[in-house]
Amino acid sequence: MTQLNESNQPLELPNTSAQQPVPISMEGTLLKSEWLRLAPSYRGRIIKKLTANSTVEIDSVEGDWYRMQPSAQFPEGWLPSMLVSISIPEGGNQIYTGRIHKAVNIRSGPSTSHRKVGVADIASPVQIVSAKKNWYQVNMMNGQVPKTGWIRSDFITVNLPNPAP
Repeated sequence: MTQLNESNQPLELPNTSAQQPVPISMEGTLLKSEWLRLAPSYRGRIIKKLTANSTVEIDSVEGDWYRMQPSAQFPEGWLPSMLVSISIPEGGNQIYTGRIHKAVNIRSGPSTSHRKVGVADIASPVQIVSAKKNWYQVNMMNGQVPKTGWIRSDFITVNLPNPAP
């Protein structure tokens, strides 16, 4: 049904489907050597082998895969999110969220030597508060107890950040 203005003329609405997403970039570190792929799937054609500790620039997320921006060192391609630890900047104006992609223990600190304070179920949403090495401090966003704890970064797929309110 067409909406009309006061003069009974068709109301012109903005074309939201043509709007481009805001370009954003996340930096991450590859946790272990992995093949860069042409598509976001293990069936995607292999492009190049990346070594552990490589720094990568991520510009989009599809399922449990990150798209890597091309650089002088690497071509554009896809990596499994569980193998990339996203760098969370301190005091930035971005809010980082993610979801658990495998049930995991929540710890009181950033290592397995810290006591277990809970369990995060698969697909649980989290807000990432801070990062230390390959661990994220998270707030659970679905009412699980405890509200805050530490989870290894390879158990969380980080979403593209949204600007802080």
